[in-house]
Amino acid sequence: MKIKMKIALMLICTLFLSACSGQKAIEWNGEVEYYHLTMVYDETNMYETAGQVDYIFIGTVDEVLDKVVDYNTSNSMDAYSRYAITVEENLKGELTKNIECYRHGGYLRDGTLLYPRSDRIENTRDIPQEGKTYIFMAYGQPDGELILEEFSGDIEYTDEGLKEMYIDYIENEIPKEQEGFISKYDVDYSN
Repeated sequence: MKIKMKIALMLICTLFLSACSGQKAIEWNGEVEYYHLTMVYDETNMYETAGQVDYIFIGTVDEVLDKVVDYNTSNSMDAYSRYAITVEENLKGELTKNIECYRHGGYLRDGTLLYPRSDRIENTRDIPQEGKTYIFMAYGQPDGELILEEFSGDIEYTDEGLKEMYIDYIENEIPKEQEGFISKYDVDYSN
């Protein structure tokens, strides 16, 4: 009797645990949904974009911490995905080696890719992938977090020529009018 009871208990526990862990990984279904952003600068001009962001760096995505977003048209600004990144090289600003960044957009529960678009540009590429290296452009936030630039914030790093283009953008950037924020991942950050 004890053996039957133990087997029944183990079976119930196994079924319960499998039901709890039944979350299937959400992958892109090929569909894209956009929400509109109005930018205060020309997001198609990379010199102006480089001047708007606080940090530009080459980094490798260690982990996609959260890529599923809850979205509704009344609160699209809360639709962020999140990434753990190793900074390989700082090009503008000085970030520590291990950081986290947020990005507008991600996957809806049905696998549709949610992205912002403006009057001038829209995204058509996938979100950053684990193990891949990108040139990231990010804004420091008042709370110390980092948010990737909406349209050019994660361009896959393919060769040194791309890095040289970004160095040119930085050296000839059109500066923003307002002061930016220092990230909690900045090497000079202090409370």
